[in-house]
This record gives sequence, structure tokens and C-alpha cells, in this order.
Amino acid sequence: MRLGSSIRRRRFRSDRRFSLRKKDRHLVAGGIRLRATHAAMAITVLLVSFGVGYTIVTQLLLPSPSPPGDLREIPDVRGLDRVEARRWLEEAGLNVGVADSFHHPVAVKGTVMGQSPLGGQL
Repeated sequence: MRLGSSIRRRRFRSDRRFSLRKKDRHLVAGGIRLRATHAAMAITVLLVSFGVGYTIVTQLLLPSPSPPGDLREIPDVRGLDRVEARRWLEEAGLNVGVADSFHHPVAVKGTVMGQSPLGGQL
């Protein structure tokens, strides 16, 4: 390097600060000099590699477990007669029990007013 060569590479702007010429612009990462386009490509490659690795791990190596086979969908028996509701639940392979019985001023006697778990749940 000749004496004063670094000064010649700089171009002074109107505000007396200098800027490097386009061909001298680079990034320094861990002692490695990278041009801006090379740095952008390196970041893109890292992001794509991370996405591919994440997909491989979550889909192939560690997939989510399938639900157990003993799950059944609960039929909705609200509004049905108690006998008919019991038949529906027994056909679905569920145990039936009456938790609470009370007098309601508007509902027809023997009608199922609520259930737990709700209909449609597994």
C-alpha cells in the first residue's frame, strides 16, 4: 500500500464526512470481509437452512402424536327425553348417569336440560 492511498479512496461529501466508493463497501464478520450482496446471500441461506431443518425435525423426526383410539365424540342430548338420551349415549359406548334432577317451571318433565361434557367434544 502506498502512502496516502487510503485517503485517495475516500470521497468527501458536502457535510465534510467521507463515504467509501461502491467497490470498497464491505461488511466485516468475525474477521471475514463480505460484500453486501454476499452477506445478503449468506443470511438468506441461513434462514432457508433453518426453515428446512425445522420442517425436517418437526415433521419427520419428532411428529406430533396421533390421538388415542379410545376417543369418542359425545352426542348432543340436550332437549331430548331422558330415555332417548340414555339410548343415544349407550349406543355411543358411554356410561350414563344422572347428576342432578330438579323441577323447572317451563321445561317438560323428563327432558335433558344440560350435559357434561358438552355435545361434540371428544
